[in-house]
This record gives sequence, structure tokens and C-alpha cells, in this order.
Amino acid sequence: MHGVKKLDAVVVGGGMSGVSAARRLKEAGLLVRVVDKGVSLGGRMATRRVAGGLADHGAQFITVRSDEFQSLVDRLYSVGQIKIWHFGWERERDGFPRYVGTKGMNSLLRSVGDGLDFTTGFRASSVKVMKDGSYKVFSDDGRSFSADTVLVTTPLPQALQIVSDLDTASLDELSVAYHSTVAVIAPNFTGKLPNGLGAVKFTDFDKVAIVVDNAQKGISEVPVLTVHFGHEMSARLFDLEDYEVLEACDAALATYEISIDTEVAQVKRWRYATPQRLLPSRFLELNVDKARYPVFFSGDAFLESRVEGAYLSGYWASAKMIDVLRGR
Repeated sequence: MHGVKKLDAVVVGGGMSGVSAARRLKEAGLLVRVVDKGVSLGGRMATRRVAGGLADHGAQFITVRSDEFQSLVDRLYSVGQIKIWHFGWERERDGFPRYVGTKGMNSLLRSVGDGLDFTTGFRASSVKVMKDGSYKVFSDDGRSFSADTVLVTTPLPQALQIVSDLDTASLDELSVAYHSTVAVIAPNFTGKLPNGLGAVKFTDFDKVAIVVDNAQKGISEVPVLTVHFGHEMSARLFDLEDYEVLEACDAALATYEISIDTEVAQVKRWRYATPQRLLPSRFLELNVDKARYPVFFSGDAFLESRVEGAYLSGYWASAKMIDVLRGR
């Protein structure tokens, strides 16, 4: 933007990977800004207010396997920003705690991003190399930020569009297709989930993948149902009208003696929900012709698609960015 000091780094995408990276870059003393097309940070860490309640309609929980993510989780848990939901699904009690934000998954993400500089409503459309070898990230309405390097954390089909003007030979590595997910948020439902978890995870993904009562989950004062369709059903429903999706949802839940109010239920479509294949590294660093520094990519398509994987992808991408920038 005009009059704004050139940044050390711009992070495109305000989901877990982008926020993780920006946090580490800022803690290293670098000037960094996160840009995101949404009205707030979050990505798939999404919580919606509906009918006096709250509903997580993207990621439903986090688990921990790594020391790096455990350190973050321990800090958030100690100050009451997250809590344990359960220790495994009815059919697979593996003993790993499933953590949720005390006020929804978006509150968890906001806790990680607290204090970061970010610009929302910024739909990144292109990245260009300037005469001095720095980068400029443009939005679709003509705004821009300049930086020595850029980290793109959006789903990879979007990332490829954003960096398509850059002269680099290796963009084919980023060609990854994604499964879509159609979600329904349903207050005023009738019936009850058949266990004490407030959720059912289905092994047969042909229709419904997961059903969650956000009140039993502990984030909503009133019952609000979240339903995620499986990959195949989501693909069939994705381009249909909302009322057709809601009718299909009501029919799918009838087997479990649950009925939703299709007049008040809402539909959310995640076009890039889950990568169909994973890249074999935590992040990708690409040299760009005439640029002084590489451009970086991270997100849930790198090595593992869980929320923790997205966090670690941004975490380790930012570590390499710090090394590169400190060598200036």
C-alpha cells in the first residue's frame, strides 16, 4: 500500500499455517504482515454464530504428535484458551486428547495470531518481482504490499494462480487436487446423538463423515448441529442449491432419528478441504528469476493434512525464511 514501509515478509493466507509462520517471523524481530481474503483470520479454523449459539463448521479439533505443537498446546491449555473434548472416537479410543477452542476453533486460531499485523478483505491475486529484486503482492482491487520475501499458505490451486507471474521452473511440484467438503450448520434440530461425545464419526464416507452437537462439544450454549458430508457426497452436492443440500442432509440424518429444520439451517462449502495427495516435505522454497530471495509455500498439503501439519509446515517454512533474511 502507498506509504507503507517495505516488509521483510508477506504471508498470504490467515489459516493455521500462515499464522504459525507469521508468529515465528515476528518473534525473530522481522516485519511481517498476514493478508487474507476473509473478514477475519481463520481459514478452516472457522466458527459461526447462529441462533444464539456457536458452531465449528471447519476443523473440529486438534491433536498433538510433535514437541513443537505440544509446546503451543500446553501454553494455550494453561491459560484456558483450549480444553480437552475427548480421548478418541467410540470405535477407536486411541487415548490421544482432542483439543478444541473454549469458544470454538476460530478462537484457538485467534489466540495463536494475537498481536500479529494482518489485513483482511485482501484477496491476493498476483505476486510480481520489482526492479530491486523484492516482491509486491497485489490484491484483486489494486492494493499491494512490498516485501523481501513471500510465503503463500493458501490451498495449492489458489497458490498457483497467485504466483503464476513469477519466473520459476518448479511450479509443477505444486499441482495437487483437493477434495471438497459440504457442511451444514443446523440449529433447532430434533433427536440426539447416540453417545456421550456429542459427535459421531462415520467410517463409511459415502454420505456423512461427521456429525457434531456443538453444545455437547462444550462451545455453544444452545444445541447447534454441524454436519460434514463425505468426499463423494460433497462432490455431488457442491454445486446444488442450498435447499437441495439441506434436504439431502435431513434425509441422510433420518437413519439416526435426527431431523434438521431446513428453514433455518445453513450451508458452507469448502472447495479445497483436503488435499488428495501430500507433498513429501514440510514446505517448499523456490528460487525466482530476478528476485533476491526465494518464494515459499506451506500449508496442509505438506507432509500431513491435520491442523498440526499445517502449523508445522508454517513453523518450519518460517525458520528457513529467518535464515535467508538474516543472511542479507
